[in-house]
Amino acid sequence: MKLNIFKLWLFAIIILSPLFSNSQNIDKPKIGLVLSGGGAKGIAHIGILHALDSLNIKPDYITGTSMGSIMGALYAIGYSANEIDSIIREANWDYILSDDIPLNEIETNKKHSYDRSLLDFNFSGNLIPKLPSGIVYGQHISEYFSKLTWRSAGINNFNKFEIPYKCISADLISGKPWFFESGDLAIAMRSSMSIPTVFSPVKLDTMLLVDGGVYRNFPVIDAKEMGADILIGSYTGFEQKSSFEELTSLTKILMRTTIFSGIQDIKTQQEMCDYFIEYDLHGLQTKDFKRGNDISDYGKISMSNSSVLDSLVLLSKKMSKYPNTEEIILPERDSIIVSSINTHGLTMLSNEYMISKSGIEIGSKISKEDMTLALNSMMGTLLFEKITYTLSKDKISEDKDSFNIVFDVIEKPRGQMMVSVNYDNFFGPSLSTNFLIRNLLLDGSESHLRLNWSENPMAHLNYDMFMGKKKRIQATIGLKYEVSNIKSYFDLGSDFGSLNIGSQRNTQSEFYAKIVYNFNINNQLGIKYAYQISSISYKDGADIATELSGANEYGSALNLYYLHNNLNRQFYPTKGYKLYFSAKLGSPFKRYLSTINIDDNNSVPDSIINLTEYLQLELRYKHLIKVGDIVSLQPSIGIGISSDETSIMNSFILGGYSRLERINNINIIGSEPYSYNSDTYAMANFDIQFKVIDNLFITLLTNTTILLTYDDIGDEFIETDYFGTGLSLGYYSPLGPIDIGYSINSYGENYWHVNIGFPF
Repeated sequence: MKLNIFKLWLFAIIILSPLFSNSQNIDKPKIGLVLSGGGAKGIAHIGILHALDSLNIKPDYITGTSMGSIMGALYAIGYSANEIDSIIREANWDYILSDDIPLNEIETNKKHSYDRSLLDFNFSGNLIPKLPSGIVYGQHISEYFSKLTWRSAGINNFNKFEIPYKCISADLISGKPWFFESGDLAIAMRSSMSIPTVFSPVKLDTMLLVDGGVYRNFPVIDAKEMGADILIGSYTGFEQKSSFEELTSLTKILMRTTIFSGIQDIKTQQEMCDYFIEYDLHGLQTKDFKRGNDISDYGKISMSNSSVLDSLVLLSKKMSKYPNTEEIILPERDSIIVSSINTHGLTMLSNEYMISKSGIEIGSKISKEDMTLALNSMMGTLLFEKITYTLSKDKISEDKDSFNIVFDVIEKPRGQMMVSVNYDNFFGPSLSTNFLIRNLLLDGSESHLRLNWSENPMAHLNYDMFMGKKKRIQATIGLKYEVSNIKSYFDLGSDFGSLNIGSQRNTQSEFYAKIVYNFNINNQLGIKYAYQISSISYKDGADIATELSGANEYGSALNLYYLHNNLNRQFYPTKGYKLYFSAKLGSPFKRYLSTINIDDNNSVPDSIINLTEYLQLELRYKHLIKVGDIVSLQPSIGIGISSDETSIMNSFILGGYSRLERINNINIIGSEPYSYNSDTYAMANFDIQFKVIDNLFITLLTNTTILLTYDDIGDEFIETDYFGTGLSLGYYSPLGPIDIGYSINSYGENYWHVNIGFPF
């Protein structure tokens, strides 16, 4: 009888033991981790994350605001503290927190005009001026978040992450907070850290979302509402009090006014915490992302020295008594299969045009890196302010790796006016304007009118059209008009150099049409037909020396060229190379010479010279080699060969060190611009650029040139050998690049060059 009772009890224990286990799990207290905002200071949250990992304490819920929402999101989807620390240390914050696009990611046909303006004025479709909604649109940071959160692609419910997660933003439209518990994680992170006036708000449905710190910078109560019994708060937010000395700028004052409600809320939230951690960051501020490594180190040191750590050790021992629950693991996703591509937000461009620029094909398999290249390609068109994307699982396909892509787009305004100022000690002061209208007549087209207002004015007008399935074929029609008031020189040969004999006014006009094939962002092959008109008027003694009052030429030229340019910056580049090859066939130009009678200084009838057809080949190659973080070696060569005497407009004009690029002008240090006019030349340069501090450069310049100039009288080519060396100090200022340099040539002549501001 006793044996039967024992067997009955044993059977009951076996049957009911799962219920007891579940009861223990139900009684297990839930831990909530709360990470405050704080800009760069929020990187210090790595301190509490490291502590939790080392103590094997896994939170059941995470809430965060601003930078806390970013750190918390990565932790919630399975990144360890060490992995997050590595991400922070490898991040290029200057790039991530800006909208700047490296020059090597800009389409070749738009490289020249990129990053050349002091002021930009945007115009909407009705040509009404339009101001930006923030200093930074946040293209790079949105792209960065999307790349980091690929493992959560297709998971719209944040409760299904490895750790359930919530973050906070504030809606400018309703004036209410918005809690992200579902949707796209990258958008949630970007919305929560949209500091007003610094980052543009995020438009989501009917809302306009900004930094959650405007409402609540330390969301403790929200973790409690998720179900947390034990609340661990990590705080890196703003000080409750400020001082006169700290409020010294418009930005700081605006920032302070946006956090009033948050200041009042901090104390209430802090009192709810069971464990509260603050960090000694040695005076580092919200803007100090460049010191991210230091902030991370200070965060870990502060945590290791905190008395809270001892309390967390006790918590770890307490929680270890409870059985482990089944964990959700989100695998890292290397690639996806593209089921469909759609766009949202386009008003001027077509879906087909934008998708063609992405280079992504439906049905293809792409990685995170492929998506980054696609975004770079689309942004490199300079047609968009911002492009973000979301990935959603294809519910029709049986393949778990099949996803639909939706690109969310903010287009650039239809019209822009860019203004810049420039001073060149040879060409004088100038004001440049660039008027741009997009989508005039054709989808994706661009119309430019660039004007340089100075004593040496220039005007460039062009209309660009893009054709083909991937819009790689470019058709352009245009007009160039340039005037140069320059000194007139007479070449005395290698032993004596050149002699200034007066001055001349050159006027050059070119009507052209070209077809270009853009292989990719940095390579293009083109063919150009141009009808050219040029004229020279001699004065100040040059007319007496030449016995000419002027000359005029008319003719056309057909030019086949190839261009590669992957330099990383418009000014003071440090790496990449630029290659230009041209084969030009010139038609028989007609040259009209207006001679003068020296005795009575009267003009005599024009004489006409019929120039022969000529072939002209030119190669220019510059290779930049970055050596460490400071030095950039910059060798370059140039070779131009003409089969016969060329027209004035197509001869090579050499001399000077100017950033103002004019028709056929080639820089040679140790001389003034337009010092040499040659049909054939060969040159080699070797420059060494040193970065002293950010945006300040010293460049050592050397140049060797051989010139062959056709002599009408002797019917022969005259050779001139030339060597120059110099030193240039450059600074990339808000006004544009500033260059001041000194150079000397092999004839003992010295020359100063000064360039200030953005060149035309």
